[in-house]
Amino acid sequence: EVLGTCAAVILHSKLAFVGLYAVKKSHRGKGLGVRIWKKAMEHIGERNAGLNSVPEHLRTYRDLAGFSIVAPWCTLICEGVPDFGIHNGEPEGIQ
Repeated sequence: EVLGTCAAVILHSKLAFVGLYAVKKSHRGKGLGVRIWKKAMEHIGERNAGLNSVPEHLRTYRDLAGFSIVAPWCTLICEGVPDFGIHNGEPEGIQ
């Protein structure tokens, strides 16, 4: 039985993405979510990290985890094969 989850995906050497962070309601308030979050942050290390959040949790990520709230933002959808300008494993413009 899965009680909690958090995806911490390393996109490249300087950027990670955090998502799918949740704990089963019956196991909330017992420290499981904190332990999962700490392991996820340990995994991404010193990289910059982005995440998406439902509106009611934006302040939690800002105030407790140090994330900035960036608004507005948009989602881009590409049909076909996108060219992200990735060469030698790093997107162009990332330093």
